[in-house]
Amino acid sequence: MSPVRRTRRPAAIALGVLTSGAVLAAGAPAASAACAGANRTVASQGATRAEVAVRCLVNERRAAAGLGPLAANARAATAAQRHTDDMVRRRYFDHTSPGGSTMSDRVDRTGLRWSALGENIAVGQRTPAAVMRGWMRSPGHRANIMKREFRVLGVGVARKGTRGFSGPTWTQVFARLK
Repeated sequence: MSPVRRTRRPAAIALGVLTSGAVLAAGAPAASAACAGANRTVASQGATRAEVAVRCLVNERRAAAGLGPLAANARAATAAQRHTDDMVRRRYFDHTSPGGSTMSDRVDRTGLRWSALGENIAVGQRTPAAVMRGWMRSPGHRANIMKREFRVLGVGVARKGTRGFSGPTWTQVFARLK
């Protein structure tokens, strides 16, 4: 089971990675004027723009480290959004749903053919820059974001929190495609 971390602020972050069938526990400041909406709240700009800003911030961090960008992927985004919505609707915060659905189950249901997966989740951070700061300050989440083998990214966000947290709920799904 992936760890759940709570900070002093009303926010939480957790992650998961699946490579070759093994589950591994696994995300520095990131805010840029080049990424439109990075410092705007989800409520003020809407989920779609916030998701684009997160992907932009991810790719900025990867570029600074000499890594290639992650392409947007509709199926990864669908898996991320469905997980986000499910966590909010059923009031849990975990990589495994109360019914036992895992990251790989969710991604498989979208039809995405993958050879490696990673997932970061968070709740409570109001802006794309804030959620990226949290993920980049966590070694495991940062590892997902910076993993060389990942090629695509899907981001999901809901304006509501889950499990007693206020603020948005976030999911990132990373993949290397077959």
